[in-house]
Formats: sequence, C-alpha cells, structure tokens
Amino acid sequence: MWTQIRLAEEAGISPTTVSGIENGRISRPHFGTVRKLAVALKVEPEELLPRMERGARPARSSLEWSMASDDEEFEREVEAASIEGHSSLFQRLGDEELRLRRLYGEARGDPGRDQTSCCG
Repeated sequence: MWTQIRLAEEAGISPTTVSGIENGRISRPHFGTVRKLAVALKVEPEELLPRMERGARPARSSLEWSMASDDEEFEREVEAASIEGHSSLFQRLGDEELRLRRLYGEARGDPGRDQTSCCG
C-alpha cells in the first residue's frame, strides 16, 4: 500500500509535491519528478503521464494542439478561434514559457533562477 509520505520518501521528493500532483495543484510536474516517481513505483515514466484515447486529437486552441498541429492547420484554426480560445491559448503559452525559462535556468545552474518554484 502506497501512502503519499512513503512514495515521497521512496522517490526522494517532498510529500507536498506528491500531494500536489495527486490533487491537481501540480498539473505538469517536471520530467525529473515523473522519472523519480516511476523508479519508485517500478513503472515506465510514460505510464504516469495522462493518455489520450487512441486516435484522439487534443482540443483545438489547447497548448497540446498548438504544438501538435502543422503550420497550415494552426493558421486556419487560429483564424476561426474565438477570443476566449485565443486568450486561453495565450495564457497557456505564457505559462509554458515561464516553466521552460525556469527549467533552462536550473539546467544551466543559473543562480538567478526562481527559487520559489516547487515542482520536484
């Protein structure tokens, strides 16, 4: 039987991170965190990631869709999208940019990286 505390100890991450992932506060944990959890659970990291139905496509105007679509499809859908769709996608792209900047700073060992973020 796995508890959040036991899983955190086995994976070498904080119980707060385990709790955040489980209850959805951390919706996109760092891959290193997923890898640590997978090792502790003795599964492949991919098994811990959300799966789409076979053949299903991400919802239009989602971050996943924008990364998976080709340029022509992207431009066509952006032209037809609602203001709410644009706003949502814009926000998600901004969030992803910040996450990548933090991740890049961590990889470089940048001392100016955001010390307040906690995801693994």
